[in-house]
Amino acid sequence: MKENLQDIGKRLSEYRTATWSELPDLDLYMDQVVTYVQKHLELFQSAQSEKLATPAILSNNVKAGLIPRPHKKKYGKSHIAALLMVCAFKQVFPASQVEQMLNFCQTQDHEKAFEEFGRVQDEMLAEVAKCMPERDLDDGDLHEMILRLALRANANRLAARMLLQRMEAKGEGKAKK
Repeated sequence: MKENLQDIGKRLSEYRTATWSELPDLDLYMDQVVTYVQKHLELFQSAQSEKLATPAILSNNVKAGLIPRPHKKKYGKSHIAALLMVCAFKQVFPASQVEQMLNFCQTQDHEKAFEEFGRVQDEMLAEVAKCMPERDLDDGDLHEMILRLALRANANRLAARMLLQRMEAKGEGKAKK
């Protein structure tokens, strides 16, 4: 069953990024982390077969230094928060800039960085939800809406990359993870 535009807008506006206090208090094993993150990112996966978080993705991000190493094979809140941010940033930035973005975010403590990430992500989803018309569109109007959203996303991605490069040139965002 295909969703109508109002349903899409409603899903976008009702999505809430977990807050720091809502992240699991207990340390989790890799499979538990992946299950938690996959469930949390369902909205962002375009197809059932496309997973934004898998054990291999988590391991690769740890090896790349994007996510801290687990403690005795267990992952805590800061690991889960970092993985959620990495999954979002990888949709926008190449790997080198994902690391820069994480470094920039983590110039403050992990909790504050994740709270800001969640607040802004929820604001952006609500902003896009407002663009959804209250009625279904004919094919021509729908095509134009898709084109506009895609090109706005591309323009936003370009601006974000350029600003991140500017920050790097100024030497900002060099915090240790």
